[in-house]
Amino acid sequence: MMASILDYPARKVFVKDLTKCVRLQTQGIENGGKKKQREWKIECNGVEFIATVVWMQGLVTEINKEEGFMILDDSTGRVKVAGYNNIPFISLSLATGQYVMVIASVSRCGDLPVVNALKLQSLTQVENAERSWSLEVMDQILHLSALG
Repeated sequence: MMASILDYPARKVFVKDLTKCVRLQTQGIENGGKKKQREWKIECNGVEFIATVVWMQGLVTEINKEEGFMILDDSTGRVKVAGYNNIPFISLSLATGQYVMVIASVSRCGDLPVVNALKLQSLTQVENAERSWSLEVMDQILHLSALG
């Protein structure tokens, strides 16, 4: 049976690492006719890993309700988050200047990477969320590098 996108671990990444990630060539159709999820090779601080789902945190700098995307800035770069308006509840209260967490699938890399939101949560009220984010990403990178 084909895994759901939600079955994949969300890898914590900096936006700058999505600007240079590479899409891996995977078989387009799995047994049963379902499309296989996109896999990306991402490098962060010299450690390469494969991700289908990414986790990012940053400030909402722009919201485009008409086209259904927002721009997130994590201080290393900006990413276009498509489909944020499909997330129940949060999309109604979302505002520029909020510090949020986004779990998403990657659609495109490059100067302005594009991701498709799977989960979105405001962390504005969470003490030290913004300050500890870079440490969380580096902790995961150390863990992944130890796995070899």
